[in-house]
Amino acid sequence: MTFKEIKNELTKEQKLELEKAAAEIEAEAERMRIDYEENPSEESGEIDTDRNLVRGSGIEINLDEYDPDAPLGMPTEEEE
Repeated sequence: MTFKEIKNELTKEQKLELEKAAAEIEAEAERMRIDYEENPSEESGEIDTDRNLVRGSGIEINLDEYDPDAPLGMPTEEEE
């Protein structure tokens, strides 16, 4: 089923709710962009959406698979 087909099946109230949520997400993304431009960071990191892993400066998620000595973008020993 395509997005257009799904959207056509939504009620008027659901469409309005979806549009409101999208506008809120877009506004928050714009605030984040402006904040980063005004307050740049030296921190870095990356997100691997295929394996649901996050790593970077100060990030401590999924530490069972995290090798703090591996350069960013490099696989850990378990991944090789």
